[in-house]
Amino acid sequence: MTRILTPEQVAEMLGCTPETVREKTPHIIPGAKFGRDWVYSESLVVRAVERMSTVVLVDSLNGPLPKSKNGMVKAADVLAYRDAHQVSLSEAFYKVTIATKDEPPSLNP
Repeated sequence: MTRILTPEQVAEMLGCTPETVREKTPHIIPGAKFGRDWVYSESLVVRAVERMSTVVLVDSLNGPLPKSKNGMVKAADVLAYRDAHQVSLSEAFYKVTIATKDEPPSLNP
């Protein structure tokens, strides 16, 4: 069962202040308003941090995300390809980046 956390507990977990946690909710850190304050699902906070970390990694692989022939590369496309094909993040990034408009990368393995 998922633990429910207070802003103070999330702040301790993330190494920031409770005010920063409240400020970033719900746009960056998923939470629910309960009474006068926010509450957080520990698993959703962890997932949000993992997702943010992955986007930063994808962004840093080759500087700013380049445009492929089929438009701007989206981190979500890279992650979907990685998960579907069980390949490394860098390989998924490469495959999605070189995809053409006529032959988009298959999300089905």
